[in-house]
Amino acid sequence: MTRASLPLLIALAACGAADVDDATSARDPAVHDDAAYRDAVDDAELDAPSLEEPPDDVPHLDEVPPDEPPPDVDPLFGCTAAAPGPLPAACPYANELVVYGQEGWNALGDALAPTLSPCTQAFISIPPRNDDKTQVREGQAALMRARGAQLHPMAEFHFTTWNRLRLDEGLSWRELGMRFREEMEREGYCVGAGDTWAINEAPSALRKDAAFRAGFAELLAGLAEGRPGMPFAKGAVFIVGFGHRSTNLPIYKGNVKRALQDDDFWVAANKAVRFWGQEVYVDPQHACVTGAVAAERRAMINRYAMHPHRLSVVAPDLAGANTAQSFLGRAYVPVLNAVWDASPERGYGDTTVSLAHMQRFVRAQVEAVRSYAATNAAPDGRIGFAFASYHDPQEWAALGATIGDALAGAYGEGGLAADACGVEGCGCRAAGATSNSAWDAFSSW
Repeated sequence: MTRASLPLLIALAACGAADVDDATSARDPAVHDDAAYRDAVDDAELDAPSLEEPPDDVPHLDEVPPDEPPPDVDPLFGCTAAAPGPLPAACPYANELVVYGQEGWNALGDALAPTLSPCTQAFISIPPRNDDKTQVREGQAALMRARGAQLHPMAEFHFTTWNRLRLDEGLSWRELGMRFREEMEREGYCVGAGDTWAINEAPSALRKDAAFRAGFAELLAGLAEGRPGMPFAKGAVFIVGFGHRSTNLPIYKGNVKRALQDDDFWVAANKAVRFWGQEVYVDPQHACVTGAVAAERRAMINRYAMHPHRLSVVAPDLAGANTAQSFLGRAYVPVLNAVWDASPERGYGDTTVSLAHMQRFVRAQVEAVRSYAATNAAPDGRIGFAFASYHDPQEWAALGATIGDALAGAYGEGGLAADACGVEGCGCRAAGATSNSAWDAFSSW
C-alpha cells in the first residue's frame, strides 16, 4: 500500500489493459523459494497485470517521510496505560478507527486527539524507516501514545521487504513474525497499552494461492505470539484489492470465492487478526455523482467498500465459507479513502477535487458504512481510512479534523449515520462522476 507502489501502467491503460486477477500466472516469488527464479522475476509479477494492483518497485517522484532523529520522548512513555474503561451506555458501537498512515500520521494524531468521542479508539499505522524497511521507526509509538489513551500506534510490517528477508535468509514464516515482534519491543511498542502490528500490502496471492495462505497463516501466528514470554497481540492486515473503477471482475470474484472456502486459513486468521482491512479506496468518480440522493450515494459506496463481506454473506453452506463469514463479521474493516488530490495513476482513484468536496466525500463514506452496519453483521463499529495528501500538507489537519468530527457524529454517544454529515454535509460532487454497477456482482455467489 505504499505510495511507492501505486503509480503504474498508465501506458497500459491507454492500450486497454484489462482488469486481471489471474491465479494461473507465472510462479510467484512470494510463494516459492527458488533463488535463481527469484532473481529472474521481479516482484511486479505478484500482482501483474492489473491496473488496480501495481507492483512495489515502480519508480515515482513522490516524496516520502524522511528518516530523522527520534523525537525527544521517553520510548516507554504510556506503556503502563490502563485498559479502556467501559463505554458510555449511549455509544451505538465500540467504534474502532483503523488508519493506514503512510504519511501524515502525526498530523492526523494531532487532529484526532481533541475530537474523538468516548466511543472511539483509533489505531494508526506508522511506517518503517525508509533506508531499511525491516527497521521500526524510532520513538513514534511513544509520541502517538502521548497524545492520549485513545490513540494506539501500529508498527507497519512491510510485507514485500520482510518477505525478501525470509527468502534470502531461509527463515520460516513464523520466525519472521517473531523477529518483527522483537523489533517492535525494541522500539517501545507496548501491547499492554493497546499497541499492535499491521501487515502492509498483503498481496493478491492471499486470495489466489492456498499454499501461500498456509505460509501467511504461520506469519500471523508468529506476529501474534511473539517470542516466549511476550504478550499475545492480535493485529491488522491491509489487503491489496481491486480499484473502484474496475468492471471486468469475474476472475477476481472467482479467486475471492475460492479463498473464502479455505476454512483452515480463516480459523488461523481468527486466532491472530483483530482487523482484516480490505483496501477499498472509494473513488469520488463513482460516488460523488451530481444529483444523487443520500440513499443512492450510500449504495454506490457500499457496493464497493463492503464487497468481500457481501459475498461472504451470500455464500451457500455447501461452499464451506461459513468460517470466513463468521470471521469477517467480527474483523472486516473497509479501508476507505482520505487521500486528497490524488490523480488516477496514484492508485486511490481520482481525488483531485476541492478540499470542501474532499471533506464531504470523507463524511459520505463514514455515513455510508455506518448505515451498512446498522442492518448487517459487519463492520459493527469498525471503519478504516488511508490518510495522506498530494496537495498542501498544511491542510492535512483540516482533513484529519473532518474524520474525527464525522466519527464523533456517527459513532459518538447517541450518534446516527446521518450525523456523520455535520454542518458541511455529505453532498460531494466530482465532475463527470458516474455509478459503477459492476460491483453488484458481489451480491450473489
